[in-house]
Amino acid sequence: MSYCKIDEVAALTQPQPAYSDAKARPSEGQVTTFISLINGEINSCIRSRGYVLPIKDEIALEFLKMVNAFGAAWLADGSQQQEGNPDAGGWSDRLRTSYREALDMIKNDPGVLGNTAKLTESMRSMWTTHKADGTDPEFSTIEPGITLDENF
Repeated sequence: MSYCKIDEVAALTQPQPAYSDAKARPSEGQVTTFISLINGEINSCIRSRGYVLPIKDEIALEFLKMVNAFGAAWLADGSQQQEGNPDAGGWSDRLRTSYREALDMIKNDPGVLGNTAKLTESMRSMWTTHKADGTDPEFSTIEPGITLDENF
């Protein structure tokens, strides 16, 4: 499930009547695809930080809705840029910058995900100081895949 809806993306796209026609505007299906693509990137960032999805904090969900809408609007706006438009890229660049800055917040500031965001147990163990000696409870049954050759 995506964090935002088509109408929230449409509210952020800049109409360009002088430089675009109906064929240049992305279809509803294309915008839905943009929303899904951006949603996937957001979720990948969240998972890479070791957090469990779905995020349940209401404030965090509002933030993620905004991030999803900025990213999808950036793709939608960029898809309708045409040569000869003196403003080509201006609004799209601002949407991209807003999206990228918000994505950096997800990557670097886990507090934006709210108090209900939980780390997965296995991700915590990835940062362990234990070696593959069986003392780490998360990895106590795993055999080391690479062994040192004492004669090397």
